[in-house]
Amino acid sequence: MQREDHAAWPGMVAQHAACLIALTTAAAHAVTADPGGEFGTPEVGLPVLMFAGELAAVVQPGEHRDQLPASLVAASEQAVTTATLTAAGCLAGLLDAVQTLSALAS
Repeated sequence: MQREDHAAWPGMVAQHAACLIALTTAAAHAVTADPGGEFGTPEVGLPVLMFAGELAAVVQPGEHRDQLPASLVAASEQAVTTATLTAAGCLAGLLDAVQTLSALAS
């Protein structure tokens, strides 16, 4: 964001939030149609989580957040929260498998 024009920041953040909402909705539909096997659907959850992380980094307390309208920050935080919960549902099976492997390796 540092290299972008400050006046463009709200539009960029709003677009990212809108894309995250669309991605989250598509992920929820994909998981509902095919919940995956015992590992869940990490191929769906990981991209959602990464995209949410980008938006979360911009709206975290700091210089970028201070340059954005409060309503946009709130909407972005809600989009990040929803996306993170959706991603967690996709990754739950994978987490269980990693924990099992970790216990076996110990």
